[in-house]
Amino acid sequence: MIDSCYLDTTILVEALFKTRPRRQRARAAVEAYAKSSLPVYAIKEMSGGALSNIIWLYNRLVETRSLARTYEAIAANIRRPNRVTTSLEVLQAASESMTGEDLSDARTAAQTDRMQAEMHALSLRRIIQKGWRDRRRVTTEVVAELECFPEKAPYIDEELGNMTIGKWGCPSRVDCTFAPRLRKRKSDLSLLIQAIKGKKRREDVRRRKALHALKNTPNKRFDNDNCWGLGDAYFALNCPDNATILTSNPRDHAPLAEALGKTVTEYKWKDE
Repeated sequence: MIDSCYLDTTILVEALFKTRPRRQRARAAVEAYAKSSLPVYAIKEMSGGALSNIIWLYNRLVETRSLARTYEAIAANIRRPNRVTTSLEVLQAASESMTGEDLSDARTAAQTDRMQAEMHALSLRRIIQKGWRDRRRVTTEVVAELECFPEKAPYIDEELGNMTIGKWGCPSRVDCTFAPRLRKRKSDLSLLIQAIKGKKRREDVRRRKALHALKNTPNKRFDNDNCWGLGDAYFALNCPDNATILTSNPRDHAPLAEALGKTVTEYKWKDE
């Protein structure tokens, strides 16, 4: 029986930023293992992905001062489904903590809309700040530190009211921290390339490009685009043999993990 899990980014986001029942369920799933490991790469992915989308949402609430116009901004991002999904789910989490808030001072629909936007923004600000503080507290250990990822907290400009994400990309003109040791694993890189051969989704194309860069161009700098493109392959390459990759996205993780003899455990945030 495997009693150790290796968290992917989806579980980290679930445990930090979703509604209270979903956060509790995700953390319980992690705590069911005697040992749980979080690679810093997952924090980097979270920063450039879900957290960036959540901060985008916060800034729309602050800038528009309108919940209705914020929903319009979300709808306008239909070509960015991850942003839409994250925004709607986190708005639900923000609304959850507003139970009992008083809107009696509002006299018009416009005033109600503005007050709701302000309340959602304040609630969302708390969720972002707490989520960032707790990012390293979800698992029993945090592993594989990345010297190239400064891990800076989101910053709020109190005068302007907007929020910016800390730098999450790799420094320019510097080789990726983990690239040198991965370049030595040519056999594993070949197996991963074969596992996604012929797949045409954008993320698979980017992943193949990153894997080919590691395997075939060892003297070329492994830059931020390739680091970001590696994605799920990073977890397959780095998950210990005695652990399972815990993820809500087994469809993408399983072929890569199985190619290297690793296992994947699916996490479901609701019962089917």
